[in-house]
Amino acid sequence: MTRVTADDLRRLAPKGNAAILAGLAPSLSVTLARYGITTPLRFAHFIAQAAHETAGFKTLVEYGDDAYFNKRYGPQTSVGKRLGNTQPGDGARFRGRGIFQCTGRFNYAKYGKAIGIDLVRAPERAADPVNSIQIACEYWKAKGLNALADADDVEGITRKINGGLNGLTDRKRYLTLAKAIFADAAPPRVSPPKAEPLPPDVAEMPDTPIAIPAPGSILKSESFMGAIMTMISSGAFGFLAFIDSPWALLAFLAVLAAGGFIGFKALQRRGIV
Repeated sequence: MTRVTADDLRRLAPKGNAAILAGLAPSLSVTLARYGITTPLRFAHFIAQAAHETAGFKTLVEYGDDAYFNKRYGPQTSVGKRLGNTQPGDGARFRGRGIFQCTGRFNYAKYGKAIGIDLVRAPERAADPVNSIQIACEYWKAKGLNALADADDVEGITRKINGGLNGLTDRKRYLTLAKAIFADAAPPRVSPPKAEPLPPDVAEMPDTPIAIPAPGSILKSESFMGAIMTMISSGAFGFLAFIDSPWALLAFLAVLAAGGFIGFKALQRRGIV
């Protein structure tokens, strides 16, 4: 078996950062082999998820400034609480890093412990290429993703990594490419490392995805717009045909606008828009 090279990764992501590709390639095959990622299908799923999470291997640090992350992931937000962020500044401090975009104090503590590095004190080390491969592999093992890869379940893997189906089309595109490029590049099988027990405060945290999608505008949400279109096409607004007074129509529109404004402000307070 030929080990994966930076050129192999560049075939998958032609616009990838040269330094990142060179940093990942030397230890990629060997590290994945230690975690049982030893078949072409498992390898393809792993590398496809990594390619998407890093924007085609362009970055190992989530895009955005401190204010953005503290607003979205701070301890005052529902997402921040879910990620185990407890201190002011945790949103920015524990932003997404690495090939799977490890996010949140909980994940930094848990997977730092797993690879033997105190990532809570030195979160920037999660963006080191070698460390990021190990973090991703530990997460892959903890969530049993080899089984989902064997079933070719890209949606199941995406939900475990991302907490939803954010970027599914792009992940599928990378998966199709990876299956063709790395058909013979799976690492040799070796014994996986033994898991070490985690501290009680880390082990007892709720199940948390390693990467969290950045919230976008509700108007860009496929589920929101799909619901609106379904209501329209199903005739849910058919009662408008019975409004024959312009004053009644204006009153209806005023109520609708007020409800929309109240809903928008509520979403703003929750950090969704």
